[in-house]
Amino acid sequence: MAMEPRLSILTFPQRYDGARLHVRVLMVPRLSTTWSGDPLAPLIANMPAMGDTTPSFADANVQLEARVLSGLDRFPSTVAPDETIALPGASGALPTARSLFEALIANEPGRFRLSAGAPQLAAPPADHLGVSRYLTRTYREAFVFTGPRAKGALTDDSYHCAMKASTAPNPAFVSSPDTVSWGQIFAYCLRQPRLAMRLGLIREDSFDIDAARFAEGGWLYVDLGANSDYAAQRNADHTFRSMYAARIPALEAGVPRTLFSAVQFPVLFDDPDVPGPPAALGSYDRVFIEAADYDDGFAKIVHGVQPVSQNLLAEEPDG
Repeated sequence: MAMEPRLSILTFPQRYDGARLHVRVLMVPRLSTTWSGDPLAPLIANMPAMGDTTPSFADANVQLEARVLSGLDRFPSTVAPDETIALPGASGALPTARSLFEALIANEPGRFRLSAGAPQLAAPPADHLGVSRYLTRTYREAFVFTGPRAKGALTDDSYHCAMKASTAPNPAFVSSPDTVSWGQIFAYCLRQPRLAMRLGLIREDSFDIDAARFAEGGWLYVDLGANSDYAAQRNADHTFRSMYAARIPALEAGVPRTLFSAVQFPVLFDDPDVPGPPAALGSYDRVFIEAADYDDGFAKIVHGVQPVSQNLLAEEPDG
């Protein structure tokens, strides 16, 4: 039976300088229904089948490897990568991690107060609830607009009516507590890149790559090496960690370009009992398009608008 992953590893390529690929790796403990994600506790806490002898995330000596998959005719998976490259610059234990994590939750004013027990994970979205957004006239005139694609994107007066409607306070509303989960702390730290690096949440390295590997594009993901902490747990149950791959566009030797992973693709695990590579669940057609459109990291429609009236919903000056 698959376990709830304890570790997530996401790959974010930064640029190709014509010879070397520069990449950042986001590695973060995963919160679950049975574990708070505590980076100061053993990563396999509450897993009797695996024991509690592994180091904590804050103390772990992780050894990371990049896995290269040439071509875009297959979904990223653990089936025989075309090349495996060690990432020594992104590996190792960080001596600053534990003291910084402890400082974040120290019992002092201005520090985070941890919630008791396991985090309350988000419930599945309810069909009758949603967020609406009005698409302004100036936005619609900034490109060839044919109609809203996203549910909740509005162009009629229903948004204005909803904003002006008088509604009574919801009696079921409950104020948020002043405590936070480790997931919220991780989210805060990731907004401070230098802090995140010293905590080991973000790691970076670069490596030589034969551009022919990506002559027609391909995939790149990062996994634990054979000598890494947690490798034994990974080998015992591959669902111990979840990995996400970046789509790499076509590269040409000697031609630098920026890289950007607007979308992370789940790395599928090989099933030895099923012949051939694993198949993706569901359709990723629109996701592939978005990954290709934004692989250079630049926005395609830059739009801004200033209010023309004290009535913020007005789109024409009304005096």
